[in-house]
Amino acid sequence: MLSPVHPRLLAALLGAVLGLGLIPRPAAAAEPPAPATQRPFAAPLRPPRISGTYLGMSVWPGLTWTYSPNLTIDQSAAIPGGGGALRLGQAVLPWLTLGVDASGGFYFNRNSFFMEGGLLVELGFYPVPRYPFSFRTGFGFGAGLLTDDRTPDRGGVGGPRFMGGIRYEFFPQAERKRPNRAGGWAVGPELAWRGFTPAAKGRPMSNTVLLGLWFGFYWGE
Repeated sequence: MLSPVHPRLLAALLGAVLGLGLIPRPAAAAEPPAPATQRPFAAPLRPPRISGTYLGMSVWPGLTWTYSPNLTIDQSAAIPGGGGALRLGQAVLPWLTLGVDASGGFYFNRNSFFMEGGLLVELGFYPVPRYPFSFRTGFGFGAGLLTDDRTPDRGGVGGPRFMGGIRYEFFPQAERKRPNRAGGWAVGPELAWRGFTPAAKGRPMSNTVLLGLWFGFYWGE
């Protein structure tokens, strides 16, 4: 007959078995996973509108003041008229466009008639690229012809030609037709000066102030 096992001896034997890993311990209850934090919804970035190659034109009414020293008549009166320019270029940086500007104009009053034209290298500076407001400047060459009923002589200007102005552009239907593509159709007002500066005192000169309308297309990148 087997003798009963002492309780203390049994506890010691169970502890040794558990310590050696012969009997697996019950696994601890797994903690529930932490709820995933939802990231706030980020609105999609708007594509730039001033982007890629552009082609367009400007038309304007304006006033010009022209002086030709070979005409011995009063030339102080402003001559009203209008003109236009064809523009082709590229947005080389988000804040800079570079292009060419070919323009011409016709101006006349009761006595005088002035026509002029020229070719410019044009730069556009956008201080805040996300807003299509720009400062425009340009330099190049050109020529102009001045006639007057009060004299049989003809006058004119020619040589270096410059421009400066400001422009704001709107992109109608761009958000609907090109929501994820850069560029689009543009239209906007432009206030500018174009002129032939005198090479020296008393030399021919011309200054034209204009308020025009620009419209064109940016292909985007």
